[in-house]
Amino acid sequence: MTHDYILSFKSGRSAAQKRAAREVCLALSMTDMENVIFACVPASCNRTNTLRYRNFAQMVCERTGATNAYGHIIINGKRSKLHRSKAHMVCDAANEEIHLDPDMFNASAKVLLFDDIVSSGKSMREFAKMVEETGAKVIGGIALGHTKHYKH
Repeated sequence: MTHDYILSFKSGRSAAQKRAAREVCLALSMTDMENVIFACVPASCNRTNTLRYRNFAQMVCERTGATNAYGHIIINGKRSKLHRSKAHMVCDAANEEIHLDPDMFNASAKVLLFDDIVSSGKSMREFAKMVEETGAKVIGGIALGHTKHYKH
C-alpha cells in the first residue's frame, strides 16, 4: 500500500474506496461472511466517518454478504486525530461519544472490525472492547495498512 493511496482513502476519494473494497473483499474471499457484522473503527468525528466509511462499508458488505454496521455506530462530538501525533498517543476522547445500536450489537453478533491504518492497534483494541461490552463477539480485525516505526 502506498502512502498516497491511504491518504486518498482517508479523504474519502471514490477510486481509493473502490480499490480498498476490492482488496478487503479479496482478503475475505475464503471467509463465510453471511452471519458476520462488518464494523469500521470510528473516525475522529461523524463527518470524517461518513466521508471515509459509508460507501466503502456498503461496497464491502454488498460483495461479501456481511451485515453493514455503518448506520448502527453513532458518533457524537469529536476527538483529536490519532495518526497525526508524533508520539502516537491515544488522545483524550472526553468530547466524543460512540453509541452502538443494541439491536445490531448483541450477544448473538459476530463482528469483524476494520480500520484504515493501524499504528499501535490501540484504537482497534479499544473499539473491540466497546463492542464486546455489548455482548457481541469480535472475531477479528482487518486494516489496509500499518504505520512503520523507525528507530533513529
